[in-house]
Amino acid sequence: MISNSLREKYKKQGYAIYQYDESGLHSYPYDQPWISDKKFSVIYNKIKKNTLVDRVRCYSIYNLTNQFLSVKGDILEVGTWRGGTAGIFTTLASDRTVYLADTFTGVVKASKWEHYKDKAHDDKSKKLVTNFLDNDMKVANYQILQGIFPEETGKEIADEVFAIVYLDLDVYESTKDAFNYIWEKVSKNGIVIFDDYGMTSACVGISRFVDEIKSDDDKIFITNLNGQAYIIKK
Repeated sequence: MISNSLREKYKKQGYAIYQYDESGLHSYPYDQPWISDKKFSVIYNKIKKNTLVDRVRCYSIYNLTNQFLSVKGDILEVGTWRGGTAGIFTTLASDRTVYLADTFTGVVKASKWEHYKDKAHDDKSKKLVTNFLDNDMKVANYQILQGIFPEETGKEIADEVFAIVYLDLDVYESTKDAFNYIWEKVSKNGIVIFDDYGMTSACVGISRFVDEIKSDDDKIFITNLNGQAYIIKK
């Protein structure tokens, strides 16, 4: 088994260690584009201190953004924390508005059976995000929606359509409410990214919700070994 100390050591360097079964770890010359892709590395090196999303998952967001910009609509991120992943969206989608929804007071709507409790991840602020995007990323194509989404801020995007929606809310009820509000606003062939689908030890509510909807007739479901899940609108 992989020790927690080893995981933490590499986490600080922007890596995650995975063990897929009970067998030993092996070293093979796999291609690692999240390391060798120079354009991605330039962006990641700017954002890595402002995100809890590891390098591999950020690379998936980077690739998906590039691919789904062919779809009509803007971009919505619900669960922004300190703006790191927003830096990917705003940099790549310079001709789109990127809406960033967050309470900036931490997790809300946590259930008793979930790992995260209300106010978890409250070490953030609207000012921190705007300073990061304005000064470090040099972007201006974003709009912040501060408050509980969708109850308090959904009205601000009532008439919008989206090519890409990124949900990083950690708990079941917040994710369910956000998804149910935005799904009709997602363009045909658009995508909803769930960041924590495979992180069942900490975010079991995300896998529970996605598993409830993934077989619907209007959805294409994809997941991968980095822990994310994707729902594409047919």
